[in-house]
Amino acid sequence: MKRTSCLRRAGARDLLCLLLAVVCPSGATAQQAPVPAESFDCADAFDLIAMTVIIRCAHYTSPAAAHARIDAARHRLQATGLATVAEFETLEITFCPLMQGTGMVPGPERLYLDDGLQGLSVDGLAEIIAHELEHVRQFANRGERGFKCDYVRDMMACGGCQDRRHPMEREAYERQDAARLRLLHESPSTPGSVTTRLRPAP
Repeated sequence: MKRTSCLRRAGARDLLCLLLAVVCPSGATAQQAPVPAESFDCADAFDLIAMTVIIRCAHYTSPAAAHARIDAARHRLQATGLATVAEFETLEITFCPLMQGTGMVPGPERLYLDDGLQGLSVDGLAEIIAHELEHVRQFANRGERGFKCDYVRDMMACGGCQDRRHPMEREAYERQDAARLRLLHESPSTPGSVTTRLRPAP
């Protein structure tokens, strides 16, 4: 997702290329019949990489103030109509050292934000969350396996990209762009929230 929904490290990309050559023949789609339990397919390729992040993040504890920043960004998005209350109802958002990238959605109910963003303004954090919320929406629309397979296949089709060349990332960047513009033109609900801005997304 930049935000990683998703897979950030170059080594991970190389591993996915190798896995997909074996488990995802050209022309295969995520809507195929259910895969037998003993099989290894495109969704497993996504999970293999995501799990390394989940394990690393499981033992990370961010400062209490960090959670207040996430709440402030969430309220900002809701107050400006950029996100709904329902989008956050079952979503767990936490900071975690992601190594690369600013966010990751490994599953439909979990969102990781890189711990380097803890000092970012509320509005800056809000636009990153808006990006990741689009991936949550994609999970809901495509189904969990459909999202994972589509994300991996689109990533491989563009040479391992996770920028606007990737169709699912393009949708997320468009939501992030819209969030940035609205936040810039509407008064912040939290004093001092517009202190640091992200550069335009690639």
